[in-house]
Formats: sequence, structure tokens, C-alpha cells
Amino acid sequence: MKKISNFRKALQYAKKQKKQFILYLFGNITLTVIGAITPLLGAKQLLYITDGLLDSLLKISLCLFAIEFTSNIARYFSRKHAQLFSREVAKNIQMELANQVLHIENADLDKKSS
Repeated sequence: MKKISNFRKALQYAKKQKKQFILYLFGNITLTVIGAITPLLGAKQLLYITDGLLDSLLKISLCLFAIEFTSNIARYFSRKHAQLFSREVAKNIQMELANQVLHIENADLDKKSS
């Protein structure tokens, strides 16, 4: 139960960063799909090597290169959006904490200090 309440509190600070989170999620889904396709194409390459089909091997190698290139670009943007998301959420939490600390009055500090 405590985890759920902590998660809800954290979501309050992340509401303004919904776009960054969605882009991060989209990037990770893209990377998952690419991660599932890459081994299949690598296996296809091995089959073409053993069968001596060099023309097909070249085509599948170029296709695999394009997929890996796309994967690197998707990974870059996914990490960038994750970084922006976490930085903004941390900033929102710090601002809220600073506001609460500034609202503490000296009388309250005097009562509770030792």
C-alpha cells in the first residue's frame, strides 16, 4: 500500500512531463521491436553464408546495418527524453520542498528545536 501511495505522489510531480515520458516509452518499445528482429536477421545472414548466396547476404547485411543504425538513433533519443524527464521531475520535487521549507515559521522552529 505504501508503494502505491508513493507512486501517486511521484506522479503529481511528473504530470507536466507527460510528453517526455511518452516519447521515452515510444523509444523503448521501438528498441524492443528492433531487439527482437536483429537476431532473426543475424541467423538469416549465417544461412546465406553457408549456402553461398552472396547477393542475398549483401542485401540482408545492408538491411541489418539500417536497422542497427535506427536502433542507435532511437536509443539516443530515448535516453535524452529519459534524462529530461528525470531532471524535470527532480526539479519539481526540489521546488516543492523549498516552498515547504520557506513556509516554516521561526516560532515553529523555536518550539521544535532542542
